[in-house]
Amino acid sequence: MYEVNSQLFGSDADLYFKAGMEALAIEDLEESLSQLERCLLVSSKHLSARYNLGIVLSLLDRCDEAMTHFEKILVHNPRYPGIYTAMGQAAFGSYLTHRQKVEQYKESMIRLLERAVEEDAEDMDAYFSLGNAY
Repeated sequence: MYEVNSQLFGSDADLYFKAGMEALAIEDLEESLSQLERCLLVSSKHLSARYNLGIVLSLLDRCDEAMTHFEKILVHNPRYPGIYTAMGQAAFGSYLTHRQKVEQYKESMIRLLERAVEEDAEDMDAYFSLGNAY
């Protein structure tokens, strides 16, 4: 585990950034996340820290959070190198996560709507929703 004494860094965003990148290089994602977040607390416009924080969040399957950081980069620099690739990858990761959640609820949703139709054969909303579910 990569450890940093944050008292030494004070308000030097680049030191936090460097520590975050060193942690990322040895695949200590949690420490990298912590250091990059500290960097952004010191300097919210540190785009390299924000970009790499998005990468780390994506690697941790926190793609929705990554997207918010990537979107902030676009506000400041729509030509930031690699931003569209990173956003596309995070969007795909987010899609997969949401798709898995939807699949978990799909069978339950269908059973509930079928039960609604059994209970009230005139419930047009239940029929409509059941049709959409199928």
